[in-house]
Amino acid sequence: MTRQRFLNLLLPAALTALSAACTDDAPSVPGAVRFQAQGTLTVDVTRATYEGSWRTTDEIAVRRSDGTVRKFVPDDALAATSLSPATGVQPFLWPVDMSNQTFSAWAPYSATQPTSKTVDADQSAVTDAVFYGYDLLYAPAVTTTYGNTVGLTFKHQLALVLVDVVSTPETVSSVTFGSANVKTSGTVSMAATPSWSSLSGANTITMRRIGSSAAGGNYACLLPPQSFGNASTALISVTTSAKTYTYKAAVTLVAGQKNAYNVTVEKTGITVTGTITNWTNGGTTNGGTLEVVGE
Repeated sequence: MTRQRFLNLLLPAALTALSAACTDDAPSVPGAVRFQAQGTLTVDVTRATYEGSWRTTDEIAVRRSDGTVRKFVPDDALAATSLSPATGVQPFLWPVDMSNQTFSAWAPYSATQPTSKTVDADQSAVTDAVFYGYDLLYAPAVTTTYGNTVGLTFKHQLALVLVDVVSTPETVSSVTFGSANVKTSGTVSMAATPSWSSLSGANTITMRRIGSSAAGGNYACLLPPQSFGNASTALISVTTSAKTYTYKAAVTLVAGQKNAYNVTVEKTGITVTGTITNWTNGGTTNGGTLEVVGE
């Protein structure tokens, strides 16, 4: 099931007198729109569950229907946390006429809505901040009336690939995905179901080790949606202290979906089993179950 982020905007329930302390651009009801982020699930590089919490260093762009974009940050490093305007940023306030308000949002923060995205081919070498920043999210616009709660549902715009090396007789030094055939850049029209175009690149992806619960480690990469490979090209390669083991197959990556593979390394080759599900904490399976044996 699609891993979703929920951003709830709790609007004041009563109209109060205008105050000289109002800081919004138009005449407004004093008192800021309150934000609550819930159910945050993301890749966590420190553990193998692939599910973490908001980080207080996360930055979220919230856009009002008049085009005003403001930066918000989580108050706590929790799966459910309130949001506050970043330092020096004005809060959103209700207009004095209590008219309907529309909000959309995206993360990571940028002053304008992103229209393109590029990830690195070697995702093992980037900083945590860069890796987290690959996870482009978008919450479609929602309109609310005065006093009601707005729920913004964030959708992952990229695809997540996970590889767990569950058994190995040798020390694993690296795991790669694809074979000089993976696109790492493209143009995106963000939406609940994003539209990607102008994809480019011909890369082999070095996956990032994100945990150590599996015998040989847990690895992840984030990629634009795409299809590549065939029965003769390497999809997953596990390099150990002795040799490189390769599983060959085609793959289709879908925005918001998670391709998860369990790899068992034996001296005669590797066995790969996997699932394709929506990128969330649990839920239904989409795309079926993979049962494959690699060379």
